[in-house]
Amino acid sequence: MVKEMVKQRVNVKPNAKQARIIEEADGSLTVRLHSSPIDGNANQGKVNQGNANQALIRRLAKHFGVAKRAVLIRVGKPSRSKIVEILECSQPEG
Repeated sequence: MVKEMVKQRVNVKPNAKQARIIEEADGSLTVRLHSSPIDGNANQGKVNQGNANQALIRRLAKHFGVAKRAVLIRVGKPSRSKIVEILECSQPEG
């Protein structure tokens, strides 16, 4: 089994009314998510940063047909512009 890695430039739009993935002309993806970047829980005084990043990983894994663990945010965790690596497994030729 051969593992291939795809690097993908992704622009995230949190708090979108409609969740979807748009393929741009330059090859990048714009991912609109319902999630907010920070999920504050006022009752417990806790703030969960990375809520949108987790939603992004789930969405991209489903889009590319891979497991969530195969999607890694390499650059831009705190920003809307990210570089994501997607590990794909393929059968060996021959």
